[in-house]
Amino acid sequence: MKRTMATTDYPCTLLRGFLLGALLSGLGGCTSTLPKAPTAAASGNNGAVYASAYTPAEQQLRKESNQFAKTSLQGCLAGAAAGALVGLLASRDRNKGLLIGAAGGCAAGFATNAYVQQKRGQYRNNEARVNAMIADVRADNQKLAGMISTTRQVIADDRQRIAKINAGIRNRELSASQARVELARVKENRRLLGNSIEQAEKKYEDWNQIAAMERQTGANTARLDSEIQQLKQKVVALEKEAELIDREIAAVSAPA
Repeated sequence: MKRTMATTDYPCTLLRGFLLGALLSGLGGCTSTLPKAPTAAASGNNGAVYASAYTPAEQQLRKESNQFAKTSLQGCLAGAAAGALVGLLASRDRNKGLLIGAAGGCAAGFATNAYVQQKRGQYRNNEARVNAMIADVRADNQKLAGMISTTRQVIADDRQRIAKINAGIRNRELSASQARVELARVKENRRLLGNSIEQAEKKYEDWNQIAAMERQTGANTARLDSEIQQLKQKVVALEKEAELIDREIAAVSAPA
């Protein structure tokens, strides 16, 4: 006799399918969310073209920011799938167990329980495990160092763009609408920088939580803490770059 699936099994089955897909997509990578490069807009009276395609530095900044975003998303999805599996095994009510496990797994995400448990499974020795974590923080520091370098180039270009906006308006070579197009480009770069700062700050907080969890096991985290503080210094450097361009935007003479 062919067995039919009970109605109460459908939510569980659907959620299992969703979590499996989330885990696969999280581990396999995410579709790029980079915005398309703008096309050239109208020319000013002097023939200058405004709102041209993204510069190499702008493209690089978007690539680096997107990589940070994907890393966080992948960790959350993988954490949700792992948490759901634990919830399913631990609960007699499979549907409830999946929901509780998924919520807990995603809340923990890459940076806390999911990451720590993975490392503890790989390295039973405290020193070896902390060394592996140090290598991971160091990799984040290298990414942030690259982002800082790229950000400074983008901001230098944006400052020149703002200077041209002011000069164009002052010399009546640039209309208000053209000025707004160019200023919008600067503000877009600033918003992207703000997103990158938020991602970097979250990663710093996550690493602090990880270090605290390791200290609870009696592990010596002095070197890990030092590497994490280097990451914080890079976050502060990004914040200073944001403050610099904020002052430039505030001083521009173009209409909002």
